[in-house]
Amino acid sequence: MRISRGELELFVHEEDAADATRLVYQLHLVSVEGNQYRITGYKTIDPSAAWSVSRMWRATTTVNVRVATDEEGAIGAGVVRVAPSSFVRQITSFRLTAEFSFTTVRALLIFLLYFAAQISRFFFHPFISHRTRTTATLPYAPKRPATCVRTLKSSDGIEVSIAVYDPTSSPDTAATRCPILFLPGILGVRPEHSCFALPYQRCNRIEYFTNRGHRRYILSPRWSCDENVATECTVFDARLDIAAAVQHISLHESPKPYVVAHCQGSVALSMALLDGTLDSTQLLGVSANSVFMNQVFGYWNSIKAYSPILIRLYERLDGRYFPIGRSGRKRPFHHALDALYDFYPIPKRRDRCRSAACHRTSFSCGLLWNHENLNRQTHDNIDRFFAGTPTRLLEHVTRMGTHGGCLDNELHPLITEKNLLRLRGLPIPFISGADNEVFNPETTLGDYELLWRRFGEELYRRFLVEGYGHLDPIVGKAADADVYWRVWEHVKWCSKHAVSEGEGLEQSANGIEVAGV
Repeated sequence: MRISRGELELFVHEEDAADATRLVYQLHLVSVEGNQYRITGYKTIDPSAAWSVSRMWRATTTVNVRVATDEEGAIGAGVVRVAPSSFVRQITSFRLTAEFSFTTVRALLIFLLYFAAQISRFFFHPFISHRTRTTATLPYAPKRPATCVRTLKSSDGIEVSIAVYDPTSSPDTAATRCPILFLPGILGVRPEHSCFALPYQRCNRIEYFTNRGHRRYILSPRWSCDENVATECTVFDARLDIAAAVQHISLHESPKPYVVAHCQGSVALSMALLDGTLDSTQLLGVSANSVFMNQVFGYWNSIKAYSPILIRLYERLDGRYFPIGRSGRKRPFHHALDALYDFYPIPKRRDRCRSAACHRTSFSCGLLWNHENLNRQTHDNIDRFFAGTPTRLLEHVTRMGTHGGCLDNELHPLITEKNLLRLRGLPIPFISGADNEVFNPETTLGDYELLWRRFGEELYRRFLVEGYGHLDPIVGKAADADVYWRVWEHVKWCSKHAVSEGEGLEQSANGIEVAGV
């Protein structure tokens, strides 16, 4: 074969990875028969190769190759590994194609320095500058904005907001399908985007259920609406916001709402049900992500929660709100903290990265995801959907995690025999990532076993999603294919179950009426 032309792209950002770069090679070949082929090869370099000569060598000498034609598309693929002896032969085969000059030497030195600098950014992690947010265009089509945002007032007078997303199907279809209420975790005050409606995903959760004819509601609890309120509230207080949201939906919708709850939104929901603030008969079903009643911290979170000294120290130094983004807070103190966060223990090399916002979330909440499940846009814009954490809320969470279950504001346990009876008849699937570092996956196992032993296993399921962590079952690049369908199947099951029960009650009522005649 004859090479007609070749192209080389150095250190191209990989859009489908959280923090990686590629060296891309393209060769165009013509066979003796005149057939044209295109060979594309790429090497991937990421922070997992930090401080490891063998890993960096493997990353820079392993070429993933794909062979394609214009007519048939891809016709072959493979991996080329360059051995040290082959590498030496390549280097010694270099020859000048022009007369020797100092300009040539200067160009070669500039190239070598550039190449070494790019490699060192990954090799010397974390002793490198943080990666800043990119301004690249979104990789997917723009998402539909909320139809409207309404203000609700909780029973204690606190105002919260709820975003409404109308379905794309006909009004008749929407009227027969249950509304879905989404409850986020503690993601800070006024984040730009909800974790359920990110514009950086191929298909986010809101879009997924939009295409299936459901009206969706996203509650912004009191910890997301006003910083003064957020710094004074607890997870237990947020149960009142959830009750107000359910009441609002029930006034506007005839089917009962289904609730998709994540992290402390899920904990607040369980508190509302356990103490009777919310009646379980008002809900069609609940999908609890990562945690519900029981709370078992991951290893590093359990160590941080052992004593409130870190929270007290931070409050003394910088106040009662821990920011994830640096907006308005670019003091030297925060730069120093960012340097310290770089050394937060990360169990697996795949989760090393250069994002200051990601490091801050790991320090405050624990590692939120398996980085392999995030695309570059999501990872680069963490501070757009995770704004910060009020320290009072964080202290309440650590108290509950240390205790092992839900606590009210006076730290009284809410998981009692009397309170558990209030959950009878409510279908719940518990979903947790198998690699969850925030809450140990045993957390959902405890809830599952606690309920099915009391009420039978018909209404309860537990899904352990392999390869996923805490938040990536929601914001992951392939979460729609790996996780969302489980929730969708449960929504359909609950709707069918509710219809069957309704028909049974109607038949019973008709039977009584006939007997009376």
